[in-house]
Amino acid sequence: MNKVKVALSKNGTISSTITSLSSLLDRIPKMSVLKTIAIHNMYLTLEFEDTITSNNQNSNPQTCIWKDNILSKVFQKNNIRQSLIAIINELNSIQIRNNNVIDVTKVLISDQQPNDSVIEFHTTVSSFSKNPLVEIKSMATPVEYKEIEEPTFQERLLIIDFNNLVTTCYYAMAAREGSELIKSSQGLYTSAIKPFLNRLISMIRKYMPTHLVFAMDVARSETFRRKLYPGYKANRDDKEKPDALTEQLSTARKLLHEMNIKVVESPAMEADDVIGYITKRWIKEDKGKVVILSNDKDLYQLLEKDVIQVIRDNSEMTHTKFFEKHGFECGLYADYKAICGEAGDNIPGTKGVGEKAAPLLLKEYGGVENILSNLENFPEKLKRYAKNFTKEKELTVLSKKLALLECDIPTLDHIPLEQFKMNINKRGMRTQMDLLNINL
Repeated sequence: MNKVKVALSKNGTISSTITSLSSLLDRIPKMSVLKTIAIHNMYLTLEFEDTITSNNQNSNPQTCIWKDNILSKVFQKNNIRQSLIAIINELNSIQIRNNNVIDVTKVLISDQQPNDSVIEFHTTVSSFSKNPLVEIKSMATPVEYKEIEEPTFQERLLIIDFNNLVTTCYYAMAAREGSELIKSSQGLYTSAIKPFLNRLISMIRKYMPTHLVFAMDVARSETFRRKLYPGYKANRDDKEKPDALTEQLSTARKLLHEMNIKVVESPAMEADDVIGYITKRWIKEDKGKVVILSNDKDLYQLLEKDVIQVIRDNSEMTHTKFFEKHGFECGLYADYKAICGEAGDNIPGTKGVGEKAAPLLLKEYGGVENILSNLENFPEKLKRYAKNFTKEKELTVLSKKLALLECDIPTLDHIPLEQFKMNINKRGMRTQMDLLNINL
């Protein structure tokens, strides 16, 4: 018996429900007989026999009736795939007709008759139209309904680097549009806001987080790292942000406020540190998985079993991928920068020791502190680097302090993680989008 299941968010959008059903569709065995439909703890589970008989292969085609906002589907034994595709298409139609602002508020399954199982998707539309109800019926096959023991629905945190996302969107659009940046009818720059929203919505649809938060930087001159080392990111000080970018950072923050999405910052800390603090606290409290959206490589330090980072082109960096690429544990990434330095952040590193030697040293000793305490014990192939560490010891130690994420931020301890529970104000989002002349 094959079993496939998919998690449904308790108050997700139709888009997130479609994503879940599409995920389920990809995992359905192509040549199997549907035996059980069940929903338990917001998991939709389908059970199949491994093969189908010749009699089943010739079953009647499915029927599809659309009338008065009620969709009836007949699940034939070997037609579950086609039925799910039709369901997804109809949910898409509802979404389009109602301007993309629909919540799925309830998903139920029940038996009305021995051969009649019903799945209901209740939806609430954030507009002046009536609330539609989608009802999906399985009548042609004797399908058993039963409660299945499933794990408790696990929470998932999506945490986004605010400045990184807005800035990335701004320069991507600036490169595409040239000197003519888009403005709203009120004269506000908006070229980065639409891709910012698109990226946010696509992340929500793909990862279906239960909790969502943005982390924000303080000014570079106010960071504790600048006090440790006046040269930290000083190479960026003479590069003023374009007025259009500064304005859109403010606009994006106001938009998040109206959408009821939390933005967190802390004195002297960068967004990376805030992300590190929240991630470590979330994992420590065993809340569930974490998805980080940022292109910043410093966040590789946080990668572990339940943490992934989404970087450019929506690719994912995981603990396993990092190790395969670099040959050392992701927790040693700050040590790697302490050895190699980084021009972008103006971190000096250990002069004379480069990217080829650093992984070998980290693999051998596991960190800068162990490297510095074993200079006299270096194997022959690494012995020539001992003098570099001896000469640059202070800079090496300083470089690690600059590169290491500060995940202990007492000023944030008072914030309950439940404040990040996702409850987007779609009406507020729509109002701001209208003011900015943005259509998604």
